[in-house]
Amino acid sequence: MAAAAYAKDLLNRVPPSKVEAERKIIDVLSSVGQCIYELHITTQTTSTAVQNLGIEHRQQKISQWLRPPDSSTNYNKALQQRHKGSGFWFLEREDFLEWMTQQDSFLWLYGIPGCGKTILSSTIIEHLDSTIRSQPFLYFYFDFNDTGKQTLENMVRSLIAQLYYKREDTRHLLDSLLSSCQDGRQQPNCDLLCELFLHMLEKVKEVWIVLDALDECRTRKGPSTEGILLWIRDLLNSNQRNVHLLVTSRPEQDIQAEFNEWTGSKSMVAIQSELISSDIHTYVHTRVREGSRLKRWRSRQDVQDEIERTLIKKANGMFRWVACQLDVLENCLDYRSLQEALASLPKTLDETYSRILHNIPHEHKLNAIRILQFLTFSERPLTIAEAVDAVAVDTEENLSFNPKYRMPDPLEISQYCSSLVAVVSTEEHPNKENEGLVLQLAHFSVKEYLTLGRLGKHNAQVFQEVAARASISTVCLAYLLQLDGDVPTSIIRNTFPLAQYSARYWMIHAAVAEGSNKTLQEFIKKFFCYNERSYKACYSLCKPDMPWVEESAERLKNPSPLYYASFGDLITTAKWLLDTGADVNAQGG
Repeated sequence: MAAAAYAKDLLNRVPPSKVEAERKIIDVLSSVGQCIYELHITTQTTSTAVQNLGIEHRQQKISQWLRPPDSSTNYNKALQQRHKGSGFWFLEREDFLEWMTQQDSFLWLYGIPGCGKTILSSTIIEHLDSTIRSQPFLYFYFDFNDTGKQTLENMVRSLIAQLYYKREDTRHLLDSLLSSCQDGRQQPNCDLLCELFLHMLEKVKEVWIVLDALDECRTRKGPSTEGILLWIRDLLNSNQRNVHLLVTSRPEQDIQAEFNEWTGSKSMVAIQSELISSDIHTYVHTRVREGSRLKRWRSRQDVQDEIERTLIKKANGMFRWVACQLDVLENCLDYRSLQEALASLPKTLDETYSRILHNIPHEHKLNAIRILQFLTFSERPLTIAEAVDAVAVDTEENLSFNPKYRMPDPLEISQYCSSLVAVVSTEEHPNKENEGLVLQLAHFSVKEYLTLGRLGKHNAQVFQEVAARASISTVCLAYLLQLDGDVPTSIIRNTFPLAQYSARYWMIHAAVAEGSNKTLQEFIKKFFCYNERSYKACYSLCKPDMPWVEESAERLKNPSPLYYASFGDLITTAKWLLDTGADVNAQGG
């Protein structure tokens, strides 16, 4: 009690003003401490943001220099086409499980055209994505629709980019190569890229790689820095014991012969009809029972059973054949026409494609042929907007382009060619309507059918390379002739979707055909010599000798027509320009 009384007396002796002052000092110190803490957090956040900005800038520079093809578009397309559960049977096979776990493993999956190899690849990649956590997996789709996805070099560029973004401890190797290439002003050759990829693999414990459609690679033969087949052999025979490699393809002779030399039969899996019969059954069942365009038969289970039974019996392991027949059956509005279609099903893919072409209505024939010519011989797929403007060009009478002839519903463009083409999304979350949608041939077998002499006489002529490329370049020039070089290129690109494609590729197509096509020759002369504004617009959109400066091309001076004719291998045109007085010493390029 005495101590308590003393303490109370002592507190009573402290003036209230002093107590209040002490509180204010504490408050001020607390406030200062809070400010210092907040400043520390802000500094940390700013430092992280600056660091991330630097990394983002570096990665953007790497991407612009390396220019790796984006195989995620192929993967997304395959996932869109795949039905639920497809390919799961393969994930349970002993040979696949061994490939997943054994060191230095290899698998080759091969099968006939249209048996679903690419869909199976997507199932495997999705499985890797969900099961491989601590180590990277890489993939690449060779693609007949896109020349940027048909070579060993571009495949290696893609694999390097994927590994660069997935593994931070590999980035300094690519950064060093960038610096050695004059900080991105020069391109590395395939030899350097292959060597770099091996060095990057040394930094990871294990890596799983899936390569789809090896038969669609244009550089299969040659040494390991040029040909994919020897590159695969050298990769698996190198010191890299951490690689699990899986490839898919048709059983082409050169591929089979190469793999037979150094791998056993256990590493080769034939995708036979009995293996995928359950997948085909499920696919047919789903489309017949749940598809919106066959819903007319939902009250007739006997008819649904008949469709399923007939298609499954005749599929012979071909997803592609089944898909085409279902497309045809969707147009049968009554049971009589359905029965007739089921009774006369084509036996092969070639016969299927022949019927599709034959059944295109006469009023749609010209547009269908133009679309197929573009997609068969183009360097890349067309965006929907590009394809719409391509068919709107009049090359029969006025030889011009008028926007009023654009289709009111762009997505209907695929209906010109039925099952021969497909609309594919290249973006998972597009911001605008039709953004990221491209039109391409539905399958490699379609391109083979159109180009390998399997067509009837009349159709074969329009799909011969010279005739088709003459048509494409004529369409491009007719389109370019409507452009005005005094208009900013950004406005031209937004207003005329086919302009960039036409500027970039018309000479590539014309070089094949100009020597034998008088109509094309006249278009080229008109473009080069009698329409200065169109000429300016074209080469402001794209410099063919410097395609990488696309965005700033309008600030560069245009060389003479003779320069571009010579650069583009337009031999007939170059001779004509010289004969009409073109200055061979004119500066340009």
